[in-house]
Amino acid sequence: MNSLFWRLGALSAGSSIAIQAYGGHKPWTLEKKLVFAKAWEIQFASAVGMMLLANYKHKGKLRIVGGLGLFAGSLVFSGILYYRCFYDDKSYNSYMPYGGGLVMAGWAVLACL
Repeated sequence: MNSLFWRLGALSAGSSIAIQAYGGHKPWTLEKKLVFAKAWEIQFASAVGMMLLANYKHKGKLRIVGGLGLFAGSLVFSGILYYRCFYDDKSYNSYMPYGGGLVMAGWAVLACL
């Protein structure tokens, strides 16, 4: 499981840089730029968290729960914000608190290890 979270974290970090490079050049309003920046911050921070969790050798199930929380939460939270920016559609915003909650739970697990 260690290498899985390391790989997921590294892929998430790399894709966050790629999407930042792509979306950062869009001629968006200030509001959209701020939303996009928040999505990127959460995705990148979650990637770092997954990579940190990969280094723990003990508390296997707790580590798995934390890593999955960070991955799924980042996917939901940041994914919805990216979608909102690229497609001007706010219809999925009601699901963002679930993603945010999963990210917070993942970091709480990391704090408990």
